[in-house]
Amino acid sequence: MKQINTKMLTILGLAGIFLLSGFAGLIYESIWTHYLKLFIGHAAYAQTLVLIIYMGGMAGGSWLASIFSKRLKNLLFYYAITEALIGITALFFHGIFVQYLDYSYKVVLPALNSTFLTSLYKWSTASLLILPQSILLGATFPLMSGGVLRRIRENPGYTISVLYFINSLGAAIGVLFSGFYLIEYAGLPGTIRWAGTIDIIVALLTLFFCFRKDVPEINTKDTRKNPMHANPALPVKTLSVLYLSCFLTAAASFIYEIGWVRMLSLVLGSSTHAFELMLSAFIFGLAIGGFWIRKKVDRFKEPMIVFTIIQIVMGILAISTLFIYSNLFYFMRDIILALGKTFEGYFLFNVFSHLLCLIIMLPATVCAGMTLPILTHYLYKQTADDSVIGKVYSFNTFGSIFGVITATHLLMPYTGLKGLLIIGGALDMGVGLLIIWYFYLNQQYFTRLALSIISIVIVLFSILVVKLDPLLLSSGVYRSGVIDLERKTMYYKDGKTSTVSIHSLQSSCHLSNNGKPDASISTDTNMITVDEQTQILLAAYPLAFAKNVSNIGMIGLGSGMTGAVILADDSVKALDIIEIEPFVKEAAQLMGPKVSRVFNDNRANIIIDDAKAYFSGHRKKYDIIISEPSNPWVSGVAGLFSKEFFHLIQNYLTDDGIMVQWFHLYEMAPTIAASIFKALDSEFYDYRVYFVASDLIILASKKEIPATPVHDIFKQSKLARDLKMLGIENSTELALNMMGSKSSLTKLFDSYDIIPNSDYYPVLDNKAVLSRYLGTRADQFMEIGDYVLPIIKTLENDTHYTEIQPYGRDLRPLFSVKRIASLYRAKQALFYINALGTDREPFADSVVARSTSIYVAKIRMAANDNSASAHAQVPRYILDLLEITLPYLTAEEMKPVWDFVEKYMDKGNIKKESRELFTFMRLFNECRFADAIELGKKILGKGDIDPSPSMRIALNGTLCAMVKQNDFAGINEIKRKIRFDYSSDLNLRLLLQF
Repeated sequence: MKQINTKMLTILGLAGIFLLSGFAGLIYESIWTHYLKLFIGHAAYAQTLVLIIYMGGMAGGSWLASIFSKRLKNLLFYYAITEALIGITALFFHGIFVQYLDYSYKVVLPALNSTFLTSLYKWSTASLLILPQSILLGATFPLMSGGVLRRIRENPGYTISVLYFINSLGAAIGVLFSGFYLIEYAGLPGTIRWAGTIDIIVALLTLFFCFRKDVPEINTKDTRKNPMHANPALPVKTLSVLYLSCFLTAAASFIYEIGWVRMLSLVLGSSTHAFELMLSAFIFGLAIGGFWIRKKVDRFKEPMIVFTIIQIVMGILAISTLFIYSNLFYFMRDIILALGKTFEGYFLFNVFSHLLCLIIMLPATVCAGMTLPILTHYLYKQTADDSVIGKVYSFNTFGSIFGVITATHLLMPYTGLKGLLIIGGALDMGVGLLIIWYFYLNQQYFTRLALSIISIVIVLFSILVVKLDPLLLSSGVYRSGVIDLERKTMYYKDGKTSTVSIHSLQSSCHLSNNGKPDASISTDTNMITVDEQTQILLAAYPLAFAKNVSNIGMIGLGSGMTGAVILADDSVKALDIIEIEPFVKEAAQLMGPKVSRVFNDNRANIIIDDAKAYFSGHRKKYDIIISEPSNPWVSGVAGLFSKEFFHLIQNYLTDDGIMVQWFHLYEMAPTIAASIFKALDSEFYDYRVYFVASDLIILASKKEIPATPVHDIFKQSKLARDLKMLGIENSTELALNMMGSKSSLTKLFDSYDIIPNSDYYPVLDNKAVLSRYLGTRADQFMEIGDYVLPIIKTLENDTHYTEIQPYGRDLRPLFSVKRIASLYRAKQALFYINALGTDREPFADSVVARSTSIYVAKIRMAANDNSASAHAQVPRYILDLLEITLPYLTAEEMKPVWDFVEKYMDKGNIKKESRELFTFMRLFNECRFADAIELGKKILGKGDIDPSPSMRIALNGTLCAMVKQNDFAGINEIKRKIRFDYSSDLNLRLLLQF
């Protein structure tokens, strides 16, 4: 009894140790791939290479363990040493990687003149970085399993199954814990050190068990004395069939995984967190399979019959996911519509997302989790050789590599999701049929025939019956909960990195990746979409502001519109467009005549590669680099907004070169936006930010960026036509939409308690998907330059005001450059005020002039009315007038406005407080900052400051005047009197940082 209890405690103890080992093991897979992709990129071939290095090392480690395990006396001791080595290397990995990256970029890559040599260097050295640890990791399962089996000989199938279950369970937990918690709070360096520390603890705990004398190890040389192992050695042909089966079933499982990941990305979104949920569900299914079969595997009289049935059932279950797949989109729609846009709702969104992953993956992966224990137990029982554990594990891993390569680079692009899943299912059923026809060639004829017919019928039935609706698959239901089936599909293909589709709706067509619209274009050549405006201005801004525009690089092809606008400038000599997905290039050619230049102009060169990988592998320098990637919540994209990427990109800019970065304000929290700007700020000498609809266009350079355009791009007739469709009449008008520059914005972004977005501390990758779900917007950044007092222009000493005639302008196209409309409206108000009492016609423009004249008319009517209630409205009407004039007119232009205001302040008998406020605003406008400070302090008073709108005007103006006068003590004094929350008042946040 004591012996049984001791063995049970030993099993439980070792099981707990192996749980921790599995937990750390999947953290390594995730973290190592994060690190390596920083150097070799996120392109399909690069992702495959990382998996080959990792899984190839695992397979090699398993194979080495199988060879040497016969010679080793105490396998648990060597298991402990292996875990300790893995842990120690993990503790130092980050420092080594950073030094390796720095040396590569500064010394090695600049010296290599060949693309081939650059790629060879990257791949070979990247392999060396993780291959030794991968080999060690691959040896852990055979060493642990063999060590336990030498101590506990009874029910080896049970032991193998339990160990497989517990290791897989630890891995499933590790994926979620690292992805949702560790990386966010500890970054990549802290996460890998966590894993390393766990492995060292595992090693120490294992050493405690491996020298216990109450459960001694039995040497494999003595095992054949046991009657249980009296079977003769298996024939080589039989071993080959079994190892081949192990290889092929693993290949099929990874074909499923690649297919399911793409399927579920279209339902859940292609964020990093979504992938972690999928991976966890896949591994969890394997764990359940091992757990379910643990007590049965030793009792199977015909294990190969059981294996055959499991294989065929697994293939059927995998193919059956195609029949229920479409329902998941409607399930997700209901989830999105039912859950609130709250943190609790986001938690439930992830719970339901995990449930959908389990619905798709669990049935087949439970079967997959049974196959390895059955094969391992069968071979171990027949040979009494614990080295077969390593061989089975090795063949299984090599099969996984084969499955990944085949699925990603062959089956997905050429057969699509449907074909991929059917081929995977057919492969699993084929393995089952191979086993039953080999082992039972002279018996079970009708069983063999029936299973063969069933398998063929199911495959053919699936090919003929399953129809996947491209409209449903590309609906992007995970964002809005809307499924629009009224569109027309123009293009749909499953690519290596994403599913690319084009749909037309009314007079526009939309290009999407994994259901997320990335670009839209109007099919009417005389009209443009809001998205087109962003695409056009992404090209126009750098063409206007860069000193040289000969060589341009662009990250992301999208619809091709930005590239087409660039090529409209005859000064451009070459345009290199780096696009990661080949099918995007194919799809964009269907977007119409507006983008045809990209595909017909010899100056354009479309390169299929990852942006980081491309730039680090070439020595070419560009006058302009435009980064127009997808949204940063998409897995892999956040790295194009990191400080490391901004640092890298400088090496490929000419001395006067400009980098252009697109960024969106929708689905983005202000704090996360600040993290991006902090990353940008740390790497570039200067940057300027411009508004375009709900997006930002950032120009960054190693030198100071001019405040006004240096090229008149309107001399280029093709460019001028595109810009005039936006309502922009000349190059100088482009400067109107400026939010600010580095000199004024740095302190604003410093006010946010968040670190710069980094490859090693991926703030954006972790938080952007939450902002997408919550629908958070950073629109307050758009308002910072439209405040009634021009704080940013004052801080930057910006005296540039564009001249616009106050009549004859069509403002309808100005969706993106709203400042032009604002300036136009201010000029109209000024024109109307100057026209009062004259014979000039004040309504030159029937739409805008009448709307702006209302501001003036309200003041006159209320002031001329003798009632107290009417006079009480005058201050509000005056403030309304100042809000549309003061931010946009020069101090000289404002004089007639102030004269008008003072006249009607007298007529309206407004109160002293309002008079003082308007006087203060005039002092500020006329840059009489000392007088403004004196009056501002009087208005604010000696007590706590009231957060009313009028008081905030005085507060912001006084603080800005103090900055201009270098009165920082006065700023601190005022700061102590502020008790209210001003987090959303960006001007105030900025000023209080001085």
